[in-house]
Amino acid sequence: MSSRSAGQIGVTTAGMDGPALMGLPTLYLTQAPNVRLGKWVGAVPGYQEVVRAPGYFDIMRATLHRW
Repeated sequence: MSSRSAGQIGVTTAGMDGPALMGLPTLYLTQAPNVRLGKWVGAVPGYQEVVRAPGYFDIMRATLHRW
């Protein structure tokens, strides 16, 4: 179990960038893969892109459980 007690979930917005780069687990929702932010996935620990497609609620649920 993780020792983290917080994370952020939101839509693609620059307001989430700073906290994500400082280490806050971040899950951002998008209609389609985002070219700019997609480069951060895997490069920034805890940064996750979730495309709103069938099954995305399951991804969100699993992420929240990990947090």
